[in-house]
Amino acid sequence: MVSSTSYAAAAVLALFAVSGTAQNFTIANGQIFTPGLIILDAPQPGTPLGGGQY
Repeated sequence: MVSSTSYAAAAVLALFAVSGTAQNFTIANGQIFTPGLIILDAPQPGTPLGGGQY
């Protein structure tokens, strides 16, 4: 049987793991750079690249 202390330790470890990865991204010039290989590009709404009317 697993004690409640083990559950608490696992919860604390999970909290530290999530908070460490959540802080690891950068926003520069409207681009969001993530720690992985993906770069999300989001143009402003209402501009030609944003899909608005010209």
